Amino acid sequence: MARGAEAALHAFVEGRRTALFRSALLLCGDRDEADDLVQTTLVKVVLGARRYGRLDNLEAYARKTLVNTFIAGRRRFWRRERAYGELPDVAARPTDRDTGLVVRAALAALPPKQRAVLV
Repeated sequence: MARGAEAALHAFVEGRRTALFRSALLLCGDRDEADDLVQTTLVKVVLGARRYGRLDNLEAYARKTLVNTFIAGRRRFWRRERAYGELPDVAARPTDRDTGLVVRAALAALPPKQRAVLV
């Protein structure tokens, strides 16, 4: 890979990491999981850019990779099981009227593919 292309790739990773993290956080709902998702995505983007030499739209490739990685991670068997001490009788209603919290709660209630479409 040429030195200029490597520098452009490095600038892309540094410049777009925060935006990718925000999207990943909306997809996952968990900061640590979102950070892992972004790291995995950026590794795939860098390897893909080096393998294919030149990608026409690096931003679109990164976002598609982010969503595909998220969905693939949700398909794994260990992600389907969740242990709970006691199940609540009814779902708790949100008491906070902050729009961000309400939106995140609504996104968390959706299946992964629907959440990916909205994000």
